[in-house]
Amino acid sequence: MKHVGDRPYSESEKAARRIMEHARAFEPIQDGRICIEKINYPMLYQDKATPAEYWAGLEYAKDRGWLEYHESGTFVRMLDLGPRLVLRDETGWQLTDAGREILSVAESSAPQPVAPEVSAVSAPPQPDALTAPPPRLLERAIPAQRPSRREGRRRNRQRRQVERLA
Repeated sequence: MKHVGDRPYSESEKAARRIMEHARAFEPIQDGRICIEKINYPMLYQDKATPAEYWAGLEYAKDRGWLEYHESGTFVRMLDLGPRLVLRDETGWQLTDAGREILSVAESSAPQPVAPEVSAVSAPPQPDALTAPPPRLLERAIPAQRPSRREGRRRNRQRRQVERLA
């Protein structure tokens, strides 16, 4: 009989951190959406996590406010964690200046720069929401709406009736 050792993602926090790594590696599509396939495939097939470990990690990330899981289950969104601060306290937790990742200083392998206890990083100036349109609306052209099948059939029927009368 073979004994199975500890699984790397048996703790939901470790699984959630790995899910966040996969989410950050993928460029979000429209409206900050990240397709769920871009997260679950590498987690299940490359990292060899079980579906239960994957789901526990996803639930942990959702409960912590790191991800927003859409009710359809087709995509997630990474959430900003509020003000952009660099925090270090006696427990060893750090919130990075990107506002997207929480990692333990004790767990990270890279040497951490020495920072004051709390330092605020200024956010870029935001345009006035009422005067400036969102940039995505300027980039996209609105396509002409195509008539429905029913509408097309109705137009064809009317055209044939006019041709018969003429």
